[in-house]
Amino acid sequence: MMEGQFLFFSGIGFLLDLIAMFLILPILIFTIHLFTVYVEESDLKRRFGQEWESYCKNVHRWIPKLKKTKKSVIIQ
Repeated sequence: MMEGQFLFFSGIGFLLDLIAMFLILPILIFTIHLFTVYVEESDLKRRFGQEWESYCKNVHRWIPKLKKTKKSVIIQ
């Protein structure tokens, strides 16, 4: 979701020819990254413990993995 916001603000800056948007955007990205890592993820680790750690091993933070996943079997 945050990646979409970054692309949105970049597009607005490009369309409106706002150079300031491109100067502010790296600061915004860095600030959101720090907040996510140090505040949100530490809270999730405290709340969910080992389940959260195993989730983090399988899911990348910002860029998704592009490998094929196992197909799930639906039992009826």
